[in-house]
Amino acid sequence: MRRGSLKAVVFVWIISMLLTACTGPEVNAVLPSTSSPTLTSTLTIPVSPFPSETSTPALFPTQTSTLIPLPSQQGLEASFANEVEPLVQKLLQAQEKTDLELTSAYQLVYVSQTARLYYVQSLLQFGSPKNTSEGKVAYILYDYSRGETLGYSNNRLFSVSSKTQEVTATIRVILEDEGHYYQIEKEEATGSSGSTTPRNVVENAVSPLQKLIFLYPESENELEEIIGYACGINMNPDLGYARKLALFSFALTSSNWADRRQGVEAIADLDPLPLSSATNLVTLLSDNGAGISSVAEDLLSEMIDDPEVFDLVSEAAASPDHGVRAHAAHILGNKPDQAFSILLTLSCDPNSYVQQEAKEAIKKSTPSDLIPSLVIALQDNDSCIRQGAASTLDDLDDQAVSAIPGLRLLLSDNTFAVRKAAALALCDIDQKNTEIIPVLTEVFKQETDSPLFTREITCIANIGGKEETLPLLEESVSADSETRFEVFDNLKNYQGVPGAADYLISLLESDESFLRWRAAEALQQYGDEADAALPILQRIAGTETDDLAFEEEIQLMIDLSSKEETLPILKQALSNPKYEVRRVACDILGTFDGVPGAVEVLLPALYDSDTYVPSYATNSLLEITGDEKETVLQALIDAARATTNNHAFKSEIAAIAELSSKEATLPLLKEALSSSTIIIRSEACKILGTYKGVEGAQEIVSLALSDSQTSIREAARAALAALNESE
Repeated sequence: MRRGSLKAVVFVWIISMLLTACTGPEVNAVLPSTSSPTLTSTLTIPVSPFPSETSTPALFPTQTSTLIPLPSQQGLEASFANEVEPLVQKLLQAQEKTDLELTSAYQLVYVSQTARLYYVQSLLQFGSPKNTSEGKVAYILYDYSRGETLGYSNNRLFSVSSKTQEVTATIRVILEDEGHYYQIEKEEATGSSGSTTPRNVVENAVSPLQKLIFLYPESENELEEIIGYACGINMNPDLGYARKLALFSFALTSSNWADRRQGVEAIADLDPLPLSSATNLVTLLSDNGAGISSVAEDLLSEMIDDPEVFDLVSEAAASPDHGVRAHAAHILGNKPDQAFSILLTLSCDPNSYVQQEAKEAIKKSTPSDLIPSLVIALQDNDSCIRQGAASTLDDLDDQAVSAIPGLRLLLSDNTFAVRKAAALALCDIDQKNTEIIPVLTEVFKQETDSPLFTREITCIANIGGKEETLPLLEESVSADSETRFEVFDNLKNYQGVPGAADYLISLLESDESFLRWRAAEALQQYGDEADAALPILQRIAGTETDDLAFEEEIQLMIDLSSKEETLPILKQALSNPKYEVRRVACDILGTFDGVPGAVEVLLPALYDSDTYVPSYATNSLLEITGDEKETVLQALIDAARATTNNHAFKSEIAAIAELSSKEATLPLLKEALSSSTIIIRSEACKILGTYKGVEGAQEIVSLALSDSQTSIREAARAALAALNESE
């Protein structure tokens, strides 16, 4: 065994005393001479004393064990740098020499290329070397890396869910001969394809090293164990509880999320659950790796009956990270009575997700005690507690009737957030109380949350009438965009409220397109009350430059008059400088089936300069052709011959085929193959490639085989292949 200072000997002796020796195959290993590492000082691992590996361990931390921090990164760096890294550098520079043979006479020495593997190897503690009589040494220099994200479902590997990552193992076999190092084999393999579990991923990464495995069969399992446990994967079900816990806890310190995910899932499989891991698990509540924080939350929920775990989670509830606070609230929901005050504080958290988690947790309290406890909390000196209690009562609906007196008192609370929570709680259970209106009015004017905006205005309307809320809605039109949408969604239901229709009509002449759009949309619900809008619409719609506003204005005009009366406006819109408006005009005309003059108005749009307006026009013409089939058909033929727009050409050919037949389009497609526009020739080839079974299609597309452009010839060959493809 490679030995360092006296300190190294002492360390190895301590480890040997603490860990029962593995009973597996014996090989030598380069082991650390000082305490082993952690990558983050906040994670801890139980190392003294280890529970017996032959009996069921006592639950941590209820026994006398202590949580000892893993050694510092500085300690690891010193050990690795002094004991192993110099050898690693020599081995990496080994000369390749394939004429040397690895035989069973060589003593194997595992050399980890990284500090992480160095630590894992030390915990696994492989035994004394074999076959050392000739003094020959074969170094196995090994490393691993993570790669593509993998997931497991129904025992099949697929690259979609963030469950783990593939493992790539790099293993070199280096022989030492008279002070010189010769690399005789190097294997790099990735375990992924064909694997069904994380364990298989590691096994498949190690197994290609056939010569080594043949001579030293034990080496396969040992290398798999070292690399696998570094990845947080349980590679040996028979390994003692204490070592598993130490290895999985160490996996939680990895900078790679997949290692941490596998490690925390492996801890979840330990029986019994190690309460000593609670500190690590609380740390993982802030882990952004896929699913890690959720697994940690589930484990802590199972451990929460332990007083020390409860205290750790309670401390986490004060974390600056809102995600950790939300996890803590969910976990404490398993002890709602004990955590009542903490949960109340979280129920007024600045983050809405934390609030919701806390309130759901509070609801799990003993039913007979819940309302009385919340009523008492309404009088707490802490405004946050008062707010949380009122907010939770708001979620309890009719169950909270007995809290009405206490909630009413809070309507005059010095804290705005408390007044708001009390007023909202009273909305559904004290609907005749007009004292709520001034508070909700104050709240409403500052509201930026869309759902609460609607709830507050509805509550005021239920108590004081919609007339009371109309001025508030008018004021809110200039608010942020989220609540502006809510204003108009509410105004759609204000029919019969004096002034509502007049207000919306006045917005039709606003300089702001958003207001014109939403006002026209809302007025469609007002029937005869919106009649005064018609003259304004006739004046503004034809020159409207916003497509959303234009669409709603036209629809409102149709509601207030008729399609015939809107036809001149649509004709004017087809000359609008905004192509978006022209597209909408074409689309609307597609609903004018049977309206005299609609086809005539739409035909010029076939020659529009926009890329897609002609296609919109073509599609709409198909909808309103009626008795004018011949007129439309000829117009489409003329447009198809004239266009240089491939999108227009494609839609026009399709429309001609629909009104007539594919055979009728063949002359046009043949003409198109002589077009001066390359993209039209290409489009013609593509269309002909869909004409399987149409007589004459192959002959026509064959003409393009002699085109001067390579791309057209290729398109022609592709079309012919499609036409000749067997069913």
